[in-house]
Amino acid sequence: MAHRILYTGTLPPHTGGSALSCSQILTGIADAGYLVAAIAPVTAASLDGGDLFAAANPGIRMLRYIVPHYDNGPGESELQQAEEVQVCRLFEESVRSFRPHLVVVGRESFARYVPTLASRHKLPILQWSRGGPYSEYPYWTQTEDGKQLVRNFRKAERIIAVADHLTEDLLRLGFDNVTTIPNAIDLSSFSPRASSGLLREEFQIAEDQMVVLVPGNLIPRKRPFDIVRSAGKATKQNPSLVYIMAGRSFLQDELDRVCEDEGVTAHFRFPGWVDYERMPDLYNLADIVIMASEAEGLARAYIEAMASECLLLTSDIPAARELVVDGENGMLFPVGDTEKIAEKTVLAAGDRSLRTRIGRESRKSVQNRSLDKAVRHYLREIETVLNSGNTKRCFAGGERQR
Repeated sequence: MAHRILYTGTLPPHTGGSALSCSQILTGIADAGYLVAAIAPVTAASLDGGDLFAAANPGIRMLRYIVPHYDNGPGESELQQAEEVQVCRLFEESVRSFRPHLVVVGRESFARYVPTLASRHKLPILQWSRGGPYSEYPYWTQTEDGKQLVRNFRKAERIIAVADHLTEDLLRLGFDNVTTIPNAIDLSSFSPRASSGLLREEFQIAEDQMVVLVPGNLIPRKRPFDIVRSAGKATKQNPSLVYIMAGRSFLQDELDRVCEDEGVTAHFRFPGWVDYERMPDLYNLADIVIMASEAEGLARAYIEAMASECLLLTSDIPAARELVVDGENGMLFPVGDTEKIAEKTVLAAGDRSLRTRIGRESRKSVQNRSLDKAVRHYLREIETVLNSGNTKRCFAGGERQR
């Protein structure tokens, strides 16, 4: 009889790389023959248009709850408290009707309460660590919210982190049941090919202009203002630069104001959230991809850009260093250094041979980041947990006793 897995976390139409990654892994698990149910948030606006993810994945039993907007960051907000009530209700209903053999906690924010629910029913837990806003080690050791998550992570049989630096932090915290399965993508979808003239028309970009793509939601952690301010310097040296900031913007009014202050309004395009199916074409339109984040788990956009043979220019943070060797398969700059961003943007834009060389090395260096390989690793971890189902579990004070 097929094993039943209950997933709690984000899934499309949630606008974020974590939701996309989890959806692809969960789809692969269902395709492998597991029975899967998923508790995931959705906004009323998205649900009114139909649950496209559920329609495309009939092998996953979707259990949706409605939120006014998505909030999965550190700290506990009123929205997250209201979300907890809904998740707890759906979890208890699922235990009775679906009778899962394993609970997957899809990201850190759900670890505030789902492990406790699973432990009450003596259900084994597989915790996924996605990083993002939870990528800084001091968060886990110096905040009450982080300390609570550490306690709840200890209830999991196994932990899967998407990057080595996340695994290293968990090892420093005393975990001995964590493994790294790096973020991965469909390498056949993200590959170099001719750019689309239709996209140039859509974004009003002339043939002689250079395209700088900035993928990802425009939130403070991604530091979009650094890119705008760097553009104020870079466009003075190379007026052909055009920046496409492709992601949902929570800061649009302020971004517009900074663009105006820097005199670069005409150089920027803000299309908002771009459907994932269009992203391969957008990467192939780009001459340079810039990411200025101060923290990431392991951004899908890194891998997507490199697989598309784009020159990736990114902030020098642990996540980026797992993929990028400066000057070989990408370029790095210190976080927040707008002078250096501008300098390297101008350098890359003015040297086609440099872009070509680094782009080819980029593609080679991510050939091991295939989605199929990642799914196989997740399946092995699931089997490890399920096959140890007879392990005695003793709970005291809410924590597993080693």
